[in-house]
Amino acid sequence: MVDAGGPGTGKGTQCGRMVKEFGFKHISLGEILRKEVKNRSQIGEEYASIMKEGKLVPLDMTLRLMKNAIEQSNDASGYILDGFPRAVNQAKGFTKQVKAPSLVLYLHAPHEVLKHRLMQRGQISGRADDNAETIRKRLATFKKQSLPVVTYYEKTNTTVKRVCTITTTDDIYNQVREAVRHAIFSPERLRRHVRRRKISSQRESARGKRRRGKSKKISMEDCPGHPEGSPVGPVPTQECIVM
Repeated sequence: MVDAGGPGTGKGTQCGRMVKEFGFKHISLGEILRKEVKNRSQIGEEYASIMKEGKLVPLDMTLRLMKNAIEQSNDASGYILDGFPRAVNQAKGFTKQVKAPSLVLYLHAPHEVLKHRLMQRGQISGRADDNAETIRKRLATFKKQSLPVVTYYEKTNTTVKRVCTITTTDDIYNQVREAVRHAIFSPERLRRHVRRRKISSQRESARGKRRRGKSKKISMEDCPGHPEGSPVGPVPTQECIVM
């Protein structure tokens, strides 16, 4: 899943709540890059200068970092990409080299509101990119290069949910939760999941069929993680949300 929201829309807060409820892995490109800067790696040195200009990190660098982070999240039911992709070429590259997202969440608010939020955050966080000049450049870059990503995903028939963030965090999360459940835990996706498990179970039991008898058919209720009468939990295949 992908969070395509601009800076200051509260992506980190909503990602944290999804991680807690659905067991997803939160992968923030910004956090990864800031860690590289702190460690003074070669990538970090390159990013530090890019960050001051409010520009986007080169495609090859971002794809390498995101792929490494995803490979380290195999134990999660899915992952949330926070702050990536930020340009159409990044979206195309990620789909080609990794996979297409199951859901794109676009959190939005007027730029004046975002600017005010980022300035307030800068007074607390001390982040190098939370100053008036860099914020102006970041918002301009987002409008020019990142907004087209939302349109690109809509044209490729990817599920895109637009969420206005000029409200309470609870109201925002209620919309986010509903979008996640609808996109990932729909009846049709669950039926496909059950069929995959049925086929896998039949193959595994084929060699010992004589000893064990006929293999048991797997129903919706039998499927692990979906006990009868309880809410559908995360499907045990890696989903991708873009934010």
